[in-house]
Amino acid sequence: MLFADLEHRFNADWKIKVAALRLSETNTSTHQRMHGNVAADGSGLTYASWVTDFDSTKLGLDAYVNASFDWLGLRNEVTLGANYSKYTSNDMYARTFTPGGNIFTINHNGPWQDEATIMAAGGQQTRATYDVQQKGLYASWRAKPSEPLTAIAGVRSSWYDYIYDESLYNTQTVNTASGEITPYLGLVYALTPQWSAYGSYTRVFEPQSARNAAGQVLDPIIGSNYELGLKGEPFDGRLNSSLAVFRYDHRNRAVNDVASGMACSGWYCSTPSGKVPQPGAGGRGQRRTGAQSAGDGRVYLQHHQIPQRPHQPGQGVQHLDAAQSGPRLGVLPPARRMECADRGRRRQRPEPYPGL
Repeated sequence: MLFADLEHRFNADWKIKVAALRLSETNTSTHQRMHGNVAADGSGLTYASWVTDFDSTKLGLDAYVNASFDWLGLRNEVTLGANYSKYTSNDMYARTFTPGGNIFTINHNGPWQDEATIMAAGGQQTRATYDVQQKGLYASWRAKPSEPLTAIAGVRSSWYDYIYDESLYNTQTVNTASGEITPYLGLVYALTPQWSAYGSYTRVFEPQSARNAAGQVLDPIIGSNYELGLKGEPFDGRLNSSLAVFRYDHRNRAVNDVASGMACSGWYCSTPSGKVPQPGAGGRGQRRTGAQSAGDGRVYLQHHQIPQRPHQPGQGVQHLDAAQSGPRLGVLPPARRMECADRGRRRQRPEPYPGL
């Protein structure tokens, strides 16, 4: 992985920053695992033999200018920026399923499996390439109507291009989106020097790479996220803690299309969920609601109270991703967050107010 940050301060109120990242990754494996519904006598399992060879490259670039100034008697902070990310991959996997497994008599001495033996046994194989590009323009504005209160507004315009090629089946899937607008609004109120309360609303736009039974890529996930919370740094900043309640309504998220069978390279294809039903209305969709508290420092405490599914709304209102929903499945978030994201530090919830 290579990354670089360049920052220049014109004076105490104006600065410009550019961040870049390049990450190449190779992942190969040969393994066997078991799956199925275990009966009382241990039967009902299937041996799954796999060979994988994945190569990918991720590129990211982000640039923004930040300015602070007084206007209309208020202290203002404005950020304007642009970012670009590109993900390319060359992937192969082969697999075969062999029934007859038993949890009490697992065969630990089976023959070695590789691509040739798996295909000779009637296995399935996929050779595919991805080329995913995302571009965006964003802006955020912060103002202090009063000393304890900060108002935040942000907007992002996104362009997305997705190309998937599967050479064995001579198929290509293309999906694009242009000028998608995702706004953000938030308020932060300083209760004490150590504690702040906040509320936020953001629209969500999240491209995805799942395909339906016709081989088409599903439309991006769209929706809304609402959040109320507290954030503080007690004990002279030695402990960072937060408490939040949230609601995340969305549609088009990929779910398994069981009715179509395993028609996508030997596994279930995907179908989009419908719009989240409003009170008194019918329909299909997904809604995530819950509460979460966390703390870190010299003492770390964390627990989750989530009645349905983990919270994964759009990103917060940092100037690099104001009102932006973080893409999944290899599409990079903004460059400043890429390093952490690519090391596997994906948060369950956004972090909309850093530094409170």
